[in-house]
Amino acid sequence: MKFSEYERNLPLSAITVLLVEHCHYLRELSKESLASWQRLVTDKLGARLNLIVERYSFYAPLLPTVDLVRSTERENGYEVFNQTLGEFLSLLAAMGETQLILIDDLQWADLQSLQVLSALGHKIIRGETPCTMLMGTYRSNEIDDNHMLNPTFLEMQQHYTLIELGPLAKIDADTLVEHLLDEQGPEITKLQDVCFRFTSGNPFFIYEYLKSAINTGIFALNEETQEWKFHEERIHEADLSSGVAGLVADRIRALSAIQQALISTTSVAGHAMRRDALKKLLPLLTTHRGLKTEDLGSSDVDQTLELTYQELLQKNMLTPDLERFSFFHDKIQEASYSLLSDEEQKILHFEFGMICMNKIIKAYFKVNDGALFEAAYHIRRGQRKDLNADVRAFLILAARAAKRVFAYDKAKEYLQTLIEAIDAQPDIDVQEKFVALEMLADILSISDQIVAAMDLYDQLLTFDCEPIKRAHIYGKKVEFCLNLFDYKKAKEASEAGLKVMGSRVFTTEFWSYIYIFFTLPLLIVYCFYFKYFGKQTKEIKSEEEDIRFLLLIKSEISQYFTAPIVAIANVITLTFKLLRYKDNAYRATVMSYWGIALGAFGVTRISEACFRHAYNYFDKTSNPVDKGFVLFTWGFSLDFARGNLDEAQKKLEEAVLTLAPVGESFWRSTAIMGLIFLDYNGTESGQAGIRSHELVELWKKVRYAATILGVAIRNHLEDGNDEQLNFLLQKVHEADLAIQEQGYDSIDSVLACLGLGEYHDSVGQYEEAERFAQRAFRLSIMRSHRVGYNLFPPILYARTLINRKKLGKAAAVLAFAWINQLMQVRVYYPQTCFETGRLFFAMNWPGLGRRMIERGIRFASLRNWSTPAADGRLLLGQLLESCDSDLARAFLHSAKEHFHDKHWKFSENQCDREMNRIKMVRTEKNSRNSTRFSRRHEETRLGTGLRQQVEVQALMDVLLKLSAIHEADSLFRALMESLCQSTGSELAVLYFEEDSRWVALTAHNIRIEQSDNFKNKVDQPFIQKVLNTRPTIPVVRRAQDKLYGHATTSGSALLLPLMAEGKVAGYCY
Repeated sequence: MKFSEYERNLPLSAITVLLVEHCHYLRELSKESLASWQRLVTDKLGARLNLIVERYSFYAPLLPTVDLVRSTERENGYEVFNQTLGEFLSLLAAMGETQLILIDDLQWADLQSLQVLSALGHKIIRGETPCTMLMGTYRSNEIDDNHMLNPTFLEMQQHYTLIELGPLAKIDADTLVEHLLDEQGPEITKLQDVCFRFTSGNPFFIYEYLKSAINTGIFALNEETQEWKFHEERIHEADLSSGVAGLVADRIRALSAIQQALISTTSVAGHAMRRDALKKLLPLLTTHRGLKTEDLGSSDVDQTLELTYQELLQKNMLTPDLERFSFFHDKIQEASYSLLSDEEQKILHFEFGMICMNKIIKAYFKVNDGALFEAAYHIRRGQRKDLNADVRAFLILAARAAKRVFAYDKAKEYLQTLIEAIDAQPDIDVQEKFVALEMLADILSISDQIVAAMDLYDQLLTFDCEPIKRAHIYGKKVEFCLNLFDYKKAKEASEAGLKVMGSRVFTTEFWSYIYIFFTLPLLIVYCFYFKYFGKQTKEIKSEEEDIRFLLLIKSEISQYFTAPIVAIANVITLTFKLLRYKDNAYRATVMSYWGIALGAFGVTRISEACFRHAYNYFDKTSNPVDKGFVLFTWGFSLDFARGNLDEAQKKLEEAVLTLAPVGESFWRSTAIMGLIFLDYNGTESGQAGIRSHELVELWKKVRYAATILGVAIRNHLEDGNDEQLNFLLQKVHEADLAIQEQGYDSIDSVLACLGLGEYHDSVGQYEEAERFAQRAFRLSIMRSHRVGYNLFPPILYARTLINRKKLGKAAAVLAFAWINQLMQVRVYYPQTCFETGRLFFAMNWPGLGRRMIERGIRFASLRNWSTPAADGRLLLGQLLESCDSDLARAFLHSAKEHFHDKHWKFSENQCDREMNRIKMVRTEKNSRNSTRFSRRHEETRLGTGLRQQVEVQALMDVLLKLSAIHEADSLFRALMESLCQSTGSELAVLYFEEDSRWVALTAHNIRIEQSDNFKNKVDQPFIQKVLNTRPTIPVVRRAQDKLYGHATTSGSALLLPLMAEGKVAGYCY
């Protein structure tokens, strides 16, 4: 297959041509061979085989009928279709032959073709298609780092052989010139040098340059001597500024008028044009150019075509082809097209598009999408406003086909051409414009141009149309208002749509509470009855019923994000209605709504069952949008809150991957938000940075409300990106103010206030922090916002109140945080302990406060939630600074190491500031005692003996204080630093003894290297004593030279037994 530069935006253009040829191949098979191949593809693809038939109707007589695929899969399953088509390409060989798929000019392939070929390539790499070989060619000089070939086809290059076919070397280029001219000598050498400089060794360019050199006299035959002469001075007279394309254009201009007309007409179609089309188009161009009969050479068009074909074939302009005029090289096609005027291009494009369209209409049931796109492309390039009804209907058909195969840009181009033509003809029925505008709005909405789509939907509502169509438009507005996080307009649209349909829902919280109080017990009884005695017999049979349920279901999301109690009341009504229906998308969505509601109040087992039921349904039907919705709500509202962070991570990542290919932005944004929170709260995935960038870029593209960007504030605070941080603070604050001005509150208001409140608290602006935290807390309590991060307000608000010395109020707020723990909100258990400990410290109960914070640290450490554990150590280090500086420094050092590894500069700097403050206090204290200990300090400096007299009990007390640290690496570093401080040591190294081999683990002010020879680190007598005794009590070695009778290394050593996984850790200094 070969891709064309002029079809690069037509999805699957070259692959479609390949499949057409494959159909011809299948028709030549015997019945037995065809039946065998049909069984093979059915076994491999199953129901997905219908996706091939629906895209390529010419396969219908050749492929077996299988179970139907849901419409949601057909419209949204972009990735599913690409994978299916890639797998289908591996099954083209019907008789077990080895097949080679050769692709030319990959640099011009469209994105979807590259994704399909990438899917095929991965199957080959995994060894799933042993009889298929894939070979592709591309021009490396025409792609850059941003070319879509890199993340698709070239991504696999480490698994295949890459052969670089560069230009000819100088010696090979010279040989080609000699062979083409059949001459040698000094004059040829001059020509070879100039030719290579001009062409860089490209064979086609060499050929064209030689032709030009002969035609312009640069290389000419001396008729007297019959010798060829290279005229170097004529190079400057020749116009070579336009390169080889200019040389080719000059060669075309030298052709006869009819030859120029034919080759220029052919260039409109791209690489080649059929003779029957040329026969119809040639008179248009000759008439426009005013060519006379004598210019044409013959009045018989067929004869003219044949004569001209032979002449152009001899001039190497065309390649042999009995049915088409096919160009010898792409540069010839480019040069030919450039010789057409703008008016000529429009005329030829439109008429060629009409020829293609009429051919499609005659063979409608055998047409493929590529033919539709080709015809629509040329009609659009014709830029005509007087399109008749047939052409307008054809553009609608082409736009639908483009939407079906996810070619949204092409669909928009066709529809814009249609709408311009409709606007230019006022007598056209308004219903025709309504259909075109609705389709354009749908395509804009699923290609992340939601604001423009909303304007079109508002315009559509001004049309006089049927109530059911109006309700349908309102349903679309509800869905896409959600994508903009505009819950107020979503609620207004849903209420207006339901009013058109004659339905009503709860809108106030007061009546919702009353309704829930009286009907929830009845619903529970009804559900138990239905489980054992009920039957799912009803089906949605009318469009009116379908749209009513659509509006009811979609309205729930905006209600849940603004007034969850109202949403629950409406869900109860929906549940009574939908329980009797057979499984469908609406019933599964209601199940997921119950999963959210029950999980928020700690009913986790039933919530898990509801989510699983909904996920299984949407996974089976391959609906990516609803599947992504269930994955996000399941992972964020249930798994995240319960502390199952690994499960939440998997679900949210799957949600993002599922939603990205289909252009969905609302649930994808919230899933990205969830992944950022997971990194903050313990998964240590390292995704906070890249996901924050992804979230901001998606916001810039879609322009939804910026409140959700509050989640990215901490990331930019930590990495020190002040410009981006200030940008986010401004946008989030503006978005929250906009919500307040509109007179309604939502879950996004809580998100915005939490992000802003955490920032102000981190930088010490406690008054501002309290204001935002109080608003977040008030909204979460009043509106019962209990999903994921919206459970954090009591913790943040209590923190700000403690910092503001409002301890009584802080205690009352913390009570709400502990109530959340009773409802299994385990993800915030460490933070709840931390703020409770902070409160106890503020109330002068340091022992109780320390134990509470250490409990939170242990809880986080046991679950490998390193970041919350580090936050706890930082807090404990700050609070212990005045009463136990050694232990405080150990906690701060451990926290700093984590923040350093995570590249969180802000928190790392906080640790440094606290440790410097402790160091300054210690320095001031030591300076007062400097005279008393001057002699001992001098001994330490000289290293002549024991640096400082150490009490064994004092050392053990240090170890006891460090027992709150549960991570081995942090414990060992803190242990070494504390012992160095207490002993006055400046150098230290920590060893593990493993299988009679000592391994250096970490060091203080020493660069260590692993070695089997332990005596390279300390003196031999000491190591012998360690190996022989393996003491269980501390052994302090003093006056070494006296003990062993010979000079030993200066210093001292201490061995402390520290059991870790059955190994004795030795500490030496």
